Amino acid sequence: MGMETKENNMSKTEGAIISNPKDMFNYIRGGRCRFTVVSQKSGTRMTFKVKKAKTDPTKTWQKAAWFVWSLGGILDSSTLTYLGMIDEGGNFKATAKTRPETITGVHYKTFDWLVRHLNVPTPKLEQVEFWHSGRCAMCGRKLTVPSSVSFGFGPECSTKAVNY
Repeated sequence: MGMETKENNMSKTEGAIISNPKDMFNYIRGGRCRFTVVSQKSGTRMTFKVKKAKTDPTKTWQKAAWFVWSLGGILDSSTLTYLGMIDEGGNFKATAKTRPETITGVHYKTFDWLVRHLNVPTPKLEQVEFWHSGRCAMCGRKLTVPSSVSFGFGPECSTKAVNY
């Protein structure tokens, strides 16, 4: 089972649906992920990229953070737009680098909705499909082992993945 994508007028299958809210949030905070959320009602698709901020282990005051971008804009479907960050508590918020017009946009609102519903899982999560990209959320390598494809982490990274 995979996600149909169009690239250079050729169809290819990659990725898989993650349906467990905890697994979705673990995938998002894997460190290097890209995923698509599909509305069950409208069929609208939005793709997001999340990358863990680098931290210096000698600076104990540094908090874990994940930066969030959306893929696709009004004029160019390949544009990355910075949305904000997820803090170590799992909360999504705008930062000083988030443009004011982004906060009122549908991509920002969709990601905010998703994170709020993942923090406190509700039946509303059934309104969306969560497709990972077919690449490991931690290292970005292509997933080939069937159990890895279903979870979103490669065999080596799954032993290092932290459950949040």
